Amino acid sequence: MRRDGRVLEKAEVDLFKDKIVEMYAEGRLLKDIIAETGIAASTISDWRNKDTVFDASCIGAQNIGFELHADNLLTIPDEYEDVNKARLKSENIKWHLSKRASHRYGDRMVLDINNTIDLKGALVDAQHRLILSKLLMSLHNCNQAQQILNLLLKLTPMQFHLRTS
Repeated sequence: MRRDGRVLEKAEVDLFKDKIVEMYAEGRLLKDIIAETGIAASTISDWRNKDTVFDASCIGAQNIGFELHADNLLTIPDEYEDVNKARLKSENIKWHLSKRASHRYGDRMVLDINNTIDLKGALVDAQHRLILSKLLMSLHNCNQAQQILNLLLKLTPMQFHLRTS
């Protein structure tokens, strides 16, 4: 249905759908499509909800339009003499792209929370340090303590664990 209340024939609907997809691919906004075609936003939304092929076509066309907007960012400085106007337009386009196509143009923050911590190894190391410090504190002879320390430093944690058991 058009905004004037007129009911459209199927052939007319198909022509309007093609025109809408074409306009999306040109990077046109929904408000411009509504103004030019006279089709209500609710009607376009209904068509997209009911016709999955039309909806997929709109999404693909919008992605092409987003790429056009992103490409236009490169030429904006040539269009304006005023640097602040060029910056404002660029920032507005970047913001719009980051919201409408965040998967491609949004800021990404990747968090890797799949790290594992080997608590058993950390506990074994802590036990080794505790045993070593107790051993060294009990020794009065510095030469003897140095010899034991050198011996312990040569052992792997597993060897140390086996020898102290």
